[in-house]
Amino acid sequence: MEQVGTAKLFFDVFPTLKVEDSVRMLFLDVEVKKITTNSTRDFLHIYIFSRHLFRKHQIWQMEQKIKEQLFGTSMVNIHIEEEYSLSEQYTPENLMNEYFDSFLLELDQKSVVERSMLQNSKYEFREGNILCLTLKDSIVAQGKKESITAYLTDVFRHRFGRPIEIQVLYEKPKESKLKYNEARIRQEVDAILEQTAAVREESKLKKEQETVKEGGNNADAGNGRSAGRPKTLAQSEGASEKEFECYCHRLSCDPPKFMC
Repeated sequence: MEQVGTAKLFFDVFPTLKVEDSVRMLFLDVEVKKITTNSTRDFLHIYIFSRHLFRKHQIWQMEQKIKEQLFGTSMVNIHIEEEYSLSEQYTPENLMNEYFDSFLLELDQKSVVERSMLQNSKYEFREGNILCLTLKDSIVAQGKKESITAYLTDVFRHRFGRPIEIQVLYEKPKESKLKYNEARIRQEVDAILEQTAAVREESKLKKEQETVKEGGNNADAGNGRSAGRPKTLAQSEGASEKEFECYCHRLSCDPPKFMC
């Protein structure tokens, strides 16, 4: 569901947001292209456009400010999606160098194994936009190759507007065989733990959905009404759907309204 039809300055959309002066300066000329939410109203996706580069931790800090000040204890997830129009000085190589720590932060949320792979890799650019990425040779590295290259390709194309081609090479370890084997085992254990956690999370979600469904059926059986949509997380924590819709409606006004 789209809530902002035309691009507006960030603090025109969020005029009551209180942040440090240094942070305000960073976001002063940032534009909000649109705001969307999902069908369960527990996720707010904010698309921004900037002509200067942000570190990932700065984006996450702003997400937290919006969550705390505008939604309080409501179970609403805030996600800011960046799009940049950068000067020519930001070549793919310069971006890789300057944004490297942000790549690691973002990958750490996605996969600790992929973060470790990139952190221990070597890279260079050829012909301007061909990234030659050298990874430590292991079964895990070969298995994760497609995932990590897809992530980097997507960020360069859609976030930076700098399409790149990636060539992956593998490097045999120079240290002792014993140390290499220990490092490889650690990496493979991390991959197994990561997969196990994903399976557990999926199983937990399935059980929660079944519990919600059973609870809804029991309630309907007790009061004689037909089964309806279960309450969202935001509603269960005190923010009604009406309040959430009201806030999204205020964002879509020009200028934005912050009173219903």
